Amino acid sequence: MSKFGPLVSPEWLHKHGSEPDLRVLDFRWYLVGRQGRDAYLAGHIPGAVFVDLDAVTGKGPGRHPLPTRQQFQEEMQRAGISASSRVVVYDDAGGSIAARLWFLLGWFGHGQQAVLDSGLQGWGQPLETAVGNAIAARRSRSIPRKATSPVRSAPHGSTTWMPRPGSSRPKTCGAGTKVWASTGRMARSCTADRA
Repeated sequence: MSKFGPLVSPEWLHKHGSEPDLRVLDFRWYLVGRQGRDAYLAGHIPGAVFVDLDAVTGKGPGRHPLPTRQQFQEEMQRAGISASSRVVVYDDAGGSIAARLWFLLGWFGHGQQAVLDSGLQGWGQPLETAVGNAIAARRSRSIPRKATSPVRSAPHGSTTWMPRPGSSRPKTCGAGTKVWASTGRMARSCTADRA
């Protein structure tokens, strides 16, 4: 499989936009005064499906906490995303909003996502106002479990982190050991399981 992302050019999207495994997501969001859905309805890249930031935001402190796996998976299925989809995300804010969905797709283990370089402003082609017709992805082809997700069966007081591709075995860390979740790197040393 060829490398895909983290950025694709508008020219690349023009050329590949009709490929059956490619999904284009409009992820516009505004802090005040406007709604991303309204902007999408006023005009978007042909074939794009709107995903609302609030729909992929969890509950808790902070402005946009991480969603649960189930919440994220259900929203991506509504947008027509499956484990085999290549996803291009865009916004009209220089990619700063689209990068959030790009990050979430990677966080939950998708691996085939890109941000449209220069966003909607760089598209340079007519927009459409028809609402994208997303075909729900089959549940059996949903977004895979992230490579660094904690395994629930770990011994009490420790967490086992599944290896990233190319690693030989999971690592078990004692209670209180910090793991940088975004990178899978250990803040203190942990030993590889001997099993």
